[in-house]
Amino acid sequence: MRKSKIKRALESNTPANSMYSLIPANRRKAFRCFAACFGFTEEKIKRILTDEKR
Repeated sequence: MRKSKIKRALESNTPANSMYSLIPANRRKAFRCFAACFGFTEEKIKRILTDEKR
């Protein structure tokens, strides 16, 4: 991941969706396990991503 991609994702209109899309598909399960350590369930992550699109 390049710094420029991360910077653009953070400055976009939908930063959570942009950052999530930078995670490779084969590493998303590991991300969900990591997020679970902070109390984020898969449903909560999906809700955050869909609410941001509105």
